[in-house]
Amino acid sequence: MDSSRGGFGLPCSAAKEGRPQVSRRCPHCRKAFEPSTGKQRYCGRKCYRAVYGVVNRKKIRKRKTAYRAANRDRIHKKQAAYYAANREAINKRHAAYYAANRGGILKRRAAYYVANRERIAKRDAGRYAAKKMERKRLAQTGPAR
Repeated sequence: MDSSRGGFGLPCSAAKEGRPQVSRRCPHCRKAFEPSTGKQRYCGRKCYRAVYGVVNRKKIRKRKTAYRAANRDRIHKKQAAYYAANREAINKRHAAYYAANRGGILKRRAAYYVANRERIAKRDAGRYAAKKMERKRLAQTGPAR
């Protein structure tokens, strides 16, 4: 067995102290590995991060939400600049996606409409009434200047 860890050429602590090396199984990917310390449970950073993300999902979501709230303006500016700089490429990618997935997209839209028909009709009626009121107001007062 190789006494080096992760390709960095660092000796394993067991080999350094003259103890026999112990092979463990990663609880995430089930791959056998040689731990570099007695506490090491996962074969590498990828497995550790995958498990950490699942176990701490609520804590991570809370931290991300707080970050977005604190940096909302900066994030919006950055997104607007990105979109302005890459508008053509983004529109091209969206058009290609729609062309490749047109059937599925239309099926999803139709299913959504069937499932939410009453809500959509109520929303549309509200919009129609608001536009009718606006037209009536404009007829009485004239356009706003």
